Amino acid sequence: LLQAYQGLSPALVQQMVSAAGIPGSEPLGSLSAADWASLSRIWKGWLWALADGNFDAVIEGDGMRYAVVPWPSPPADLLGSTENSAENEDDEKSGGEAPPGAGGAEGQRFDSVSACVSAYYQALAFSEAHGRLCQEVEGAMGGQRAKIASFKKRIEEAKMAENLKIHGEALLVNKHLVKPGASHVSLPDYASLKEGDDEVPMMEFDIDPMLSAADNAALFFKRFKKLVRQDTASERLLVEATKALTDLIQAQGALSNVPRADGPARALAALRTMEESLVARGLVKRRADDDAEQAQEKARAVGLEKARSSGKRKIKVRGRGKVPEFLRFKTPSGLEVVAGKSSRQNDRVTWGLARDHHLWFHARGIGGSHVVLLLPKGSDKGVAGGKAKKEDIIFAARVAAFYSKARADTRVDVSYTERRHLRQPPQRLRKPGMVMITREEVVTVAPSDCADYRID
Repeated sequence: LLQAYQGLSPALVQQMVSAAGIPGSEPLGSLSAADWASLSRIWKGWLWALADGNFDAVIEGDGMRYAVVPWPSPPADLLGSTENSAENEDDEKSGGEAPPGAGGAEGQRFDSVSACVSAYYQALAFSEAHGRLCQEVEGAMGGQRAKIASFKKRIEEAKMAENLKIHGEALLVNKHLVKPGASHVSLPDYASLKEGDDEVPMMEFDIDPMLSAADNAALFFKRFKKLVRQDTASERLLVEATKALTDLIQAQGALSNVPRADGPARALAALRTMEESLVARGLVKRRADDDAEQAQEKARAVGLEKARSSGKRKIKVRGRGKVPEFLRFKTPSGLEVVAGKSSRQNDRVTWGLARDHHLWFHARGIGGSHVVLLLPKGSDKGVAGGKAKKEDIIFAARVAAFYSKARADTRVDVSYTERRHLRQPPQRLRKPGMVMITREEVVTVAPSDCADYRID
């Protein structure tokens, strides 16, 4: 039946057949006189609505479809006697009830078709945005749960740190008992000796056969210190991840209760506000299309500025001024820290903004942001760091560690030096963000975004 109509949109035909109370898959040959009369009545009702402008814009109850025709019964003079008799016969058979859909669609009604269509697409946009944000929150919750499991595992591993220290001490005390090339040793365990024991208990453990007893001891001590540092950092990171997971669970509950009574436009605005809050708190990532929209807006503004310049040639210069795209922080002592967010911004931070006496930071041996600690004029130029306090250096180093590819590590080595000790690579090797360091100092820190010290 649906395929028999020509010259009409499939959606309109589907609504007409549904309003007539006839299955769309019904073959033409099986239709009764009452069915044809019902179709005729609906068809003439459509023609009457077109001629009279009698439209009724409705979003149906499920919110996924809208209609603009109520399928009213046309005036009696438009219906022939045969159709009236067939209609009466059909009414008698059905107990006097109108066919489904013939009495008008149930749902939210609007004064105009444009308002109906606008509300429909706003509701559709809300549904898509709501589903996507729910998926992002669910994914972020999974990520935080994985972090929590990892940090708990690290904390459990750190509990074995004391054994490493005991093994290192035993190797130093009993170096004479360790044979060269041995991969397994059995040494006295004086720490476990109890009053009344006739013999000293022995401890057994594996060592590196390529190292001496002293070098193996140094290796055990190094692993011991690493686990202790890891334990301290993991405890803090576990608390942060647990709090983030709690916030995400609360956000998930709030998403299921977004107010929709005031209409789809306000519901969508409330959803956008909730999303911005989650992004600002670092719980979910900003959408790529949002970044694309911002980039397009910026390009549009640049184009307008060029158009206003009346074709005057502008010379591109390496400015030293601050630009709002940089990440900017204020240390607890009041000094400013600036970080680049891309290779080209790194170049501008290092070679445009920074002065010779400013301190420059970068995660050692891995990609990341160029970070500069801006020191006041008059800093001692002969001493690395000038008037910067140790806590300022640690602060800037933590920022450099966080905005690098090692941000997930518990401890990161960060190189820092005065900007005067940086050189640009040869022209044939030069790429944006590349520098050569002629003198450096290294500090090991835990990465931190220092969000509480951000300057907006």
